[in-house]
Amino acid sequence: MSRKSGNLGKLIGVLGQDADDHYKLLLSDDRQLVRRSVIRSFFAYVEGLTYVLKQATLEYSHKRPGEYTTAELALLNEETYGFNNKGESFARRKFLPTAENFLFAMHTFLRRIPNVHLDVQIGGPEWQEFCKALQIRHRIVHPKAASDMEISDAEKESIIKVIGWFSHMVVSKLFDSVQSLIKVK
Repeated sequence: MSRKSGNLGKLIGVLGQDADDHYKLLLSDDRQLVRRSVIRSFFAYVEGLTYVLKQATLEYSHKRPGEYTTAELALLNEETYGFNNKGESFARRKFLPTAENFLFAMHTFLRRIPNVHLDVQIGGPEWQEFCKALQIRHRIVHPKAASDMEISDAEKESIIKVIGWFSHMVVSKLFDSVQSLIKVK
């Protein structure tokens, strides 16, 4: 394992532990502070996992030139390109929306794994709840009024369901990936 891979593993471990610890705390402490912490730590985990999946795919892409398109590689690197008034090219960071970025990262990561596919139904209830939870995260991270910081009971219950669905989906796909790779060897 490369040093970078080890650091990425530690990153996702810390983010996952934070999300899990906040979730467990919510089960016994229902304050608004804890509700907000659960949402923030969960989406930090989602974004960290997205980054780790993209880095793993980029590392793999170096071993398999031509397997990914130029556009896919730019998105994996979160870059866009342009040129200045002197005709010189440059790269700049590209903001990618969290939900779509996660889907892209999972699809490109799983594409190289035989018989494992991401089967998220974009119009399905779980994905819709995930997107609603993401909007709650945006609301509390970029509040415009004190009321934006309040997490209703219904929103809390929705977040709990989203965390369960997301965790099951990700863990099952990663487990399927390991099983598929074992069969290939």
